[in-house]
Amino acid sequence: MRLSQLQRCLKSIGFKTGGQSPRKGKLFPTCKPVAKKYARLSKESFESRIECNAKDEILTVSDADGSATNIAPLRPLSHKKRLIDEYIVPDQTTDHPDLLTHRLYCPKKVQEMFNSEIKQHCVTKKCIGDLVFDNDASRQWGLAWMERLKCTHCKYVSTHYKLYTEVESKGRGRKAATANVGVQLGLMTTQTSNTGARRILMNAGIVPPSKHSMQNMSNKVGKCVQDLNVQNMHEIRESLVAENEKCGYKFKSAVRIESDTCYNNPLFNTESTPFQAGTIAATTVCENNTRAKRVIGCHVGSKLCPNASKLRNRGEIVQCPNHPGLCTANLDESEPIGNEAKLNELAARQITPDLSIVCHTSDGDSRGHKGIEKAQGNAVLSLKDLRHLGNTLRRQINKAPFSATMFSGRNKANLRNRFALSVKARCLAELKKAHEHYNQNIQEIQAKMPNIVSAIVLCFRGYCGHTCRKYSLVCAGDHQHTFSYLPPNSKLKMTGTDVSLLKSCVEILLGKDNLTKTRFQTSTQKCEAVNRAYHAVMPKNVTFPRNCHGRIHGQVLRLNNGHADSTILKAEANKLKHPRGSAVMHKLCKLDKSDGRRKTPQYSARARASRYSRRKRQFSMHAKVHYAKGISDPKPDFRGLHINDHSYA
Repeated sequence: MRLSQLQRCLKSIGFKTGGQSPRKGKLFPTCKPVAKKYARLSKESFESRIECNAKDEILTVSDADGSATNIAPLRPLSHKKRLIDEYIVPDQTTDHPDLLTHRLYCPKKVQEMFNSEIKQHCVTKKCIGDLVFDNDASRQWGLAWMERLKCTHCKYVSTHYKLYTEVESKGRGRKAATANVGVQLGLMTTQTSNTGARRILMNAGIVPPSKHSMQNMSNKVGKCVQDLNVQNMHEIRESLVAENEKCGYKFKSAVRIESDTCYNNPLFNTESTPFQAGTIAATTVCENNTRAKRVIGCHVGSKLCPNASKLRNRGEIVQCPNHPGLCTANLDESEPIGNEAKLNELAARQITPDLSIVCHTSDGDSRGHKGIEKAQGNAVLSLKDLRHLGNTLRRQINKAPFSATMFSGRNKANLRNRFALSVKARCLAELKKAHEHYNQNIQEIQAKMPNIVSAIVLCFRGYCGHTCRKYSLVCAGDHQHTFSYLPPNSKLKMTGTDVSLLKSCVEILLGKDNLTKTRFQTSTQKCEAVNRAYHAVMPKNVTFPRNCHGRIHGQVLRLNNGHADSTILKAEANKLKHPRGSAVMHKLCKLDKSDGRRKTPQYSARARASRYSRRKRQFSMHAKVHYAKGISDPKPDFRGLHINDHSYA
């Protein structure tokens, strides 16, 4: 095609790519666009990887360094086929797929069903067909099942049989299966929730009950266990009164107690709430009249209410506790959950109708003694826990302003910590030995203790000899300390001020006033052990807002009565009938004996020896290893920073 004269002229004078610009004669290089690649990801990858630019509404994919790649994503196709999609479709077999799973049946009920139907079908109908389960007509009742039989040859169908035992009840409605109640009783002794139990059953090939039905059953069982334990603690308090009277107590209702409170979460503030982070508090009161130290009082405080949370999400104003409907909280949302005075008062009010509290042992950071006195209505002797008092001694030695020359070597902080542990162990050993040597005569112990304190100070100064042999009850004066954490051949260079500081720290545990507060050698170790038992059924990552009361009271019932007896008591309270002489009862008895062996003096002695050898070995290893801090987070540098405050600041 020939161009016209005008077209040829325009083509010759027009702007050419890479040529001169019509402005100021500048050259503009050619910008070749980056070749885009198109990719179609799966739906899961598309949703998790694709980013949308809010300004230009362009879909992009980010590289590892944060820059955009040259991939242009396409819309995903249908959902990616998963492995479970293949298992949803049944195989082309003659058997029903549910017949290959596992179900819970009572053997006696199965025998009765087959014997009755075989007689009626084979004898009466005279049919040669086999009787099989009619799986399409199966009826699930939690973990239990109702089944009927059908004939493979004729059209014979039996009636439905309950292949489980029922809980006797007088109320209206369908009776509960013993297996469903028993499973909930068992779950309350473990950390496993209803969701976890359903996962276990599904992994075992067992059709699980619905989550809603399991939750309803756990609510009923938890309330029954709570009432049972409250009654059991009342019976224990009555038995204490009877035992005191037989033992010739001046006041048969007098009792010495210890108490402590544990929380499901630490109480320090977090970003999620301006209040204390804990939501569940369990206060335990144990008696100190006997060596068994049974739990005689328990109070559970909770701020959790799932129903109130649902109503608040709908915009309704709800105030816990006791709002309309079901409320599982007994503490207000704004109430401090760390108020141990109130919690101890509520726990002590359960005890005061039966017993009169005369002594109360608590840890050093607790204000529960005021609540005990308020519930009792009169003054109660306050005693200190030996273990917590020893920890206070250790902390004060770590804070004491000792001289710079007292600890030698490169790692002075480690040596100071080991010195504090040694002083604590030595003081506790001297105190316990003094009570044993002087037959708990507090006046004689107070008279001898100043010389023992002087011997301890001289021993740590390096003058272990005549003074230790004369006054100490645990040191033979040969520089061999059984309870020492200090490295071998370590020397402490104490000045006069250091000696005074060390003596004042030792008197925290061995002073005259503190000897009076520890005269019964009581502690809160039983309460601490109960707290650890609570964590076995109430882990920190699961709250159990509806069943926390039943789980905690169930643990108290187990600790007071043993695993076997508590299991039977809970079963009888829920009207379950365990068959006597069965294999379950024998296994339960064996488990109880195994738990009892761990409480024998021989087992405790072996455990203490094992802990001592392990501790000695690890401290000797630590003396040869030096760790260096490797914290990579940035920190502000305040060196050379001068701040001129105003005169009124």
